[in-house]
Amino acid sequence: MAGAEINSRLTQIELATVSSLRALQMDIEGDEGVPAAAVLRKARAALR
Repeated sequence: MAGAEINSRLTQIELATVSSLRALQMDIEGDEGVPAAAVLRKARAALR
């Protein structure tokens, strides 16, 4: 893998992680938001 591709993948992983953690926080706190399962599904699809 080229350095740019690795950096891109790492950025995708970081964004997916932050999104997932925020969704879980919203689920726990009862906030309106995207369910954690939907965020994780989208994050996994983005990394493929």
